[in-house]
Amino acid sequence: MITGRRIRLIARTDADTLVDPDWGEVIRGHFIEHPDTAALTGITTYHDSPVGFLLKLGIYLQDRRGKFGGRVGNLQGANMAIRRTAWQSRHRAFIVGAWLTHTVQWPIYRFWDFERRRFTARPGAARISAVGD
Repeated sequence: MITGRRIRLIARTDADTLVDPDWGEVIRGHFIEHPDTAALTGITTYHDSPVGFLLKLGIYLQDRRGKFGGRVGNLQGANMAIRRTAWQSRHRAFIVGAWLTHTVQWPIYRFWDFERRRFTARPGAARISAVGD
């Protein structure tokens, strides 16, 4: 539970997510400029994912349609931030939603060979680095 009075914003990313050096400052700046915003989320793709090309295609298509920006119905766990007050009032729904989205992805990643970038019938070796080093 987050109880600190000084904590105003909670930003979250995944351990294998690569962010720009100014990621935190951009988030903070947006919340300052838009005091009525409760939460932010951003676009992500996966550099070593079996579905990465589909995500990139989706981003391309949505960008061409002018669909970025504005209100969205969910937060992307690998790239999100939320005001403490919003988190405290809605945290159970976020926790359950994050758990569900990560759980349904498990079968996809369990049989993805990250080195050969293809599916395999045998479970792959454990990953050591997010950037493939």
